[in-house]
Amino acid sequence: MGAGIPRSISGTVIIFQRKKYPVSTLSTQDQQASTDAIEGPIVPTFFKYLVPSLVGLIAMTSASLVDGFFIGNYVGVTALAALNLIIPIMTILFGVGMMLSIGGSVRGGKYLGEGDVEAASAIFSKTLISLAIYGFIVISLGLVSEDQIFAGVGAKQELFPMMSEYYRIIMPFFSLSLRW
Repeated sequence: MGAGIPRSISGTVIIFQRKKYPVSTLSTQDQQASTDAIEGPIVPTFFKYLVPSLVGLIAMTSASLVDGFFIGNYVGVTALAALNLIIPIMTILFGVGMMLSIGGSVRGGKYLGEGDVEAASAIFSKTLISLAIYGFIVISLGLVSEDQIFAGVGAKQELFPMMSEYYRIIMPFFSLSLRW
């Protein structure tokens, strides 16, 4: 059953079979949950996965709206402009992180569907390490070259101090947002 060990099934020899874990090692509840997306009814399954995604998107959007409301009303128009110029920077960085995360989860899910838990675990570990390295590089380069980044999004020099203040608060926590 191990990798690289020939195995005979009714006279046929299978060489170099990957080690597989049968689905039956999962609990009954885990088996049901793992097959719902494939074999369950379409509409309830769709909404089962849609609702948490929408709640997450609404939470992320509402954070930006709340920031904009309080900064615009209580700090001023210049601070609101600084915030609005930071948002595209963070969106691009977050998007690249999401591409890595989604790609890793698709590959891991493929291996889990095949019953290859070891390969899925390896993909998960590699994805997590890649995200940690990406986060470290982005935070380091982002804090070192913030003036060039601000100029790149078209900010005027008078906005740099306010952008920098907000950016330096948000950037250290960027890595955490990638992992959750």
